[in-house]
Amino acid sequence: MSKTFLALLTALFIPYFTVYSQETSKEAGKYERKSVTYINALWLMDESAHRLAPEQVGVILDKVKQGITMKRFDYNPVPESFITDFVNQANSVRFPPPDFTQAQRGWENQPDAMLDSITVVMERTVVPRILEIVDLAKEMRAGNLTTEQQRNSFMSDKAKTMGITMEDIDKVMNSAFIYIPLIRRYHEDISDSAYSVGFDAGIIWFRISTKGEKAKAIPVVRKFTHSSGFGRPGQSYVTSAGIVGHRDFAFRSAVKNAVRNLVSATQDIPEFRLSGQVLEQGFLNLSFDLGKNEGVKVDDKYNIVEFIEEADGTVSQKKNGWVMVTSVGDSNSKQGYKSKAQIIAGSPFTGAILSEYPRIPIDIVFKGRMFAYKTDSVVSNGNLFDSLDLSDAYGFGIDAQYNLGRYMGINQLFFDIGFGMGFGSASGKLSLSAVTDQPKLSSSGCMAFEGSLVKKFYMGRFALMLQPLFSYQTITVLSDKVSNNGTDIYYRATNTNLGFAINGGLEIALSPAFNFGAGAGYQLMGINKDWDLEYKTGGGSWGDKSTFTNDVGLDYTGLTAQVYLTWSVPALPFDPIDMIRANAGF
Repeated sequence: MSKTFLALLTALFIPYFTVYSQETSKEAGKYERKSVTYINALWLMDESAHRLAPEQVGVILDKVKQGITMKRFDYNPVPESFITDFVNQANSVRFPPPDFTQAQRGWENQPDAMLDSITVVMERTVVPRILEIVDLAKEMRAGNLTTEQQRNSFMSDKAKTMGITMEDIDKVMNSAFIYIPLIRRYHEDISDSAYSVGFDAGIIWFRISTKGEKAKAIPVVRKFTHSSGFGRPGQSYVTSAGIVGHRDFAFRSAVKNAVRNLVSATQDIPEFRLSGQVLEQGFLNLSFDLGKNEGVKVDDKYNIVEFIEEADGTVSQKKNGWVMVTSVGDSNSKQGYKSKAQIIAGSPFTGAILSEYPRIPIDIVFKGRMFAYKTDSVVSNGNLFDSLDLSDAYGFGIDAQYNLGRYMGINQLFFDIGFGMGFGSASGKLSLSAVTDQPKLSSSGCMAFEGSLVKKFYMGRFALMLQPLFSYQTITVLSDKVSNNGTDIYYRATNTNLGFAINGGLEIALSPAFNFGAGAGYQLMGINKDWDLEYKTGGGSWGDKSTFTNDVGLDYTGLTAQVYLTWSVPALPFDPIDMIRANAGF
């Protein structure tokens, strides 16, 4: 395989098997495992991707193999002789990487000359090899070979002539799909304090069609997502591969995120979605005939679907609600092969069909929230403030919730990391010996960094949410502009605290993708009387920090409130925890 063609991953699916699976799903809701053959390689689409080092390609291949090797598929290697010509010709198909800013503006929905070119290469190389084997079946039928010995002898002779084995013929005889994972638009951004790496990862699926006069490779699915990783120059990070530098950490983070996105994209392809049949129905719960053998996990979501034959003979799918898996059945258990799910919406009957609704195991939460803080006394006991009065702030927040429960067998258990920012009013004055006209205080702001566990308890569409958390908050008080010897000066005082809080909320499931909720909480963070003061002149930067102790106390204890929208996302551009680790340098 050419050095310039660093990788290509190709899988062949059995068409009659697939067609049978689809028909069976329509009639009885049973998922049939797909038999997959593959080449352990990855296609690098443009010049930028060819800058990847061999070690980086190895990391991508290992992670892609781990992710795409799902229990719903049976895997077999395909002989390289089937794609040698394709690999050689694909090496010559290169395009310069487009401007990255332009790529951010909806490029994935635009026609792509690269895909058109690779389709032509596919039809010129791989498709004829497949048709050679498919034609063997026609030739065998035309030869009126009636006994198994005659058929085996015929196939063995043909295999030798074609330079392949009988096993290869068995794998390719009914191939229908070919998929190609790829990397393109690889880029690095470097500064003194930050480093990032990014690339577009995607999967292109082709269906090999033998209808008509000429066989064709028809693109049926084209999915790309951009994935990034971050690091801080000079820092080291602990990973599953050991302690690595900032470049390796950023790259591995981007690869991990890309593979997670590709797994979700693969699961969402209609031919490959898991589907099952309702076996028993109870009060807001049911059992169905999928489990560990198919890779089902706790908190997986399934639509309740009904197949309807239209007047023109086509079959459409109607969604009648959805369920969420609460326990996964084991085919070897004494209780039989039954997974259990909670009915969130709809009224499924025994025999109804469930169809997988794939999502990555991370939810994003958008919040409108109130921050609790107030001064414990208006008059200063120290020498920073002449007086200070402020209370509460209102703003927004964004959280990332990682589903821990799916790996522990605990329904709806999440680890949450969050950031919030709020704004409020302030009144009073500073008391500074170096300034004649004491600065008046005009506004306040709050930033919060939080880590927590989240547990949800569902009853139909409604869910009770409990969230114990630790919060680190910074309150900033800003002054109006003051003039000193013709120079404009601004001051800011900051106060920080770390403590415990607990939130509760009531949510309603709007769909499998979205929950809307509202709730309240209580902070137990105490009082802090220590402040840091900084100033800046004109449009300069803040500096010259001074610390004041035992001044006006800021009380962080009190009630909070929030409204929020939770989104179960199909993909993310980066891993939120890794981004925080990168910026924090640990």
